[in-house]
Amino acid sequence: MDFENTKVVVENIGGLKHIEADIIPGLNVIEQPNASGKTSFLRAFSLLLTPSGNYKDLEYILRSMSTEGFISVTDHNGNQIKKTISRNKNTIIVAGDDLVTPEISLLVKRFAIGGHDNEILSAIRLGQNLKSLIGTDNNIIEGLKAEIRYKESNLVALTEDLNKDANAPHQKISAEKKRDVLLKELSQLEEKYAALKKQHDSIAMASVGKETVGKEKLNTKSTELQQVEFKITDSKKMIKNKTDLIEKLSKEIQSLRRSIEQLGEVDNREIDKVKKEMQNIDYKIQKIISQQSTLDMTIQATKNVVRELEENPQTNTILDSLSDDSHVSCPVCGQEAGIRIIKKHIDELMEKRAKTQTTISKLESDKTDLSKKQDVLIQKRSEITTAISLIKSKEATINNEKSNIGLINQAIEKLEESKEKLNAEIKELSKSINDKVVNVTIEIAKTKEYIGQKKTAIENFNNEIKAYDTIIRGIDNKKLSVAEMKKDVENTKAELHKIELRIQEQFNQIIPDVYGILGFGNNISRISLEQNYDLVVSRKTDKESVYRDMDSIKTLSKSELEVIGLAVMISGYIVNNLKEYFPYILLDELTFLDNKRLKALMDYMEKIAVSIILTKLPPETEQIGQRRIDIASDALT
Repeated sequence: MDFENTKVVVENIGGLKHIEADIIPGLNVIEQPNASGKTSFLRAFSLLLTPSGNYKDLEYILRSMSTEGFISVTDHNGNQIKKTISRNKNTIIVAGDDLVTPEISLLVKRFAIGGHDNEILSAIRLGQNLKSLIGTDNNIIEGLKAEIRYKESNLVALTEDLNKDANAPHQKISAEKKRDVLLKELSQLEEKYAALKKQHDSIAMASVGKETVGKEKLNTKSTELQQVEFKITDSKKMIKNKTDLIEKLSKEIQSLRRSIEQLGEVDNREIDKVKKEMQNIDYKIQKIISQQSTLDMTIQATKNVVRELEENPQTNTILDSLSDDSHVSCPVCGQEAGIRIIKKHIDELMEKRAKTQTTISKLESDKTDLSKKQDVLIQKRSEITTAISLIKSKEATINNEKSNIGLINQAIEKLEESKEKLNAEIKELSKSINDKVVNVTIEIAKTKEYIGQKKTAIENFNNEIKAYDTIIRGIDNKKLSVAEMKKDVENTKAELHKIELRIQEQFNQIIPDVYGILGFGNNISRISLEQNYDLVVSRKTDKESVYRDMDSIKTLSKSELEVIGLAVMISGYIVNNLKEYFPYILLDELTFLDNKRLKALMDYMEKIAVSIILTKLPPETEQIGQRRIDIASDALT
């Protein structure tokens, strides 16, 4: 869009009903007395910079009793940017073209629109720190701050992970010691197994030919006994696993019950009660709105009677003859009344309508509180229901596992009976063969089982040690990553600090130039923006020496504060290169500047902005600029 020559149209904003103004490059002057719409014209530009959305606090922008207003800017090629504002019950809706991003919008409002409520000017008048206004809302700065927060979060997570891994070497040593003990026990068992095999072979050779059939039966029974013992061992392991699971589920159930106790009870009747209260409020609101509608129609009808009496040429002679005591039919009370009484009735109706609107706002606030209360109760009820469902599910699992344990115990009892029976049979068979062979065979079977158990345990420890080795190898890499990440964070912080210093330096380069044009008094040597974003004043003594005033700008006069605020505002416009986004600068009532300083300021600003819109200049305006914008009286409310 070309901002060199534009037409601005404002409708139903502040005190303005409708106005059209051509904005040309250079100085554009609005010279009007107070309450003539100058501030409303500048306020329209604030609307132009407001992001689209729903608001609660912008009702003051929309003209009273209007439902919609707008500002449009059209260039000489017909390109147009338009932003509308409308009222829907208690919500103000801003819609239309977004001239700039929300971040740039904040900067433009601070550094390009110098109204009475400008944040920069207000902060300087109060002697406040400027960090939240100058040190933020810069895309690069905010991006770096977000990057630092992200990197520091990753650094904390990686450091915590590294601290957890720090115990891995000690855990590995403990696992190696336990494995070494098992290896020693395994070696002893294998030596015992070899000796038993040798003993068994020796006995077997001696028993060759003796009761071969009985020996085969004995071997079969021994094998069956081995299998039964294996089954008993596996069944006991299953019971142990299920018992652990039951214990874990019981703890989880206790935790869920504590959670339910903390949440407390939720009575559905309480939720229904809240719901009924909300419905009752809705009914009251609708009833009051209906009353408002009746009031609005009565007010409008009464206003029409007064307007017809005042504006209809045919009634002029009647009005001339009517005194305050003369009577006409009043639409409010239906009785004969004077015009003054009818107008008083209108005022009373307007006051009554305002009270109904206050009542609606209070009822809507109460409804919001009840809605929040209802949401809390429903959420609590949902959490309790979920917890109860989980408890039932876990209790069902516990009962199922207990039933399974009972079945397994029954199976173990049968296996023990089989084992006892097999032992008796083996003992009986041993009578027909060498008892030594039987005993050695049983011992071999037991020793073999123990060897298998030891090997399984050793393999588990070896896997655990390998896992620790993997963690230990990664510790150095994590330490390196932590160091690199810390350095990266420090570098990013240094870059952020460098940018902030550069911004402060840019302000400190421009502020003296602007203040040199606007400066009051010769005892101020320098005004600078410190690293902490405080404005500090350096003064001159009678002997021309310079010192820093520790009370800073709080010691300045009202005029000096206004001048410094204007200098900082214009500096921000230049530093943030706002001309690229918003080529206007709007200034409201610079009554603290004399004609000479005002002219010098306008000459300077014409170099940094395309157009300057200035309100309420002194009578010498003709010597400063040729362009004026007239706000006609019929443009006002």
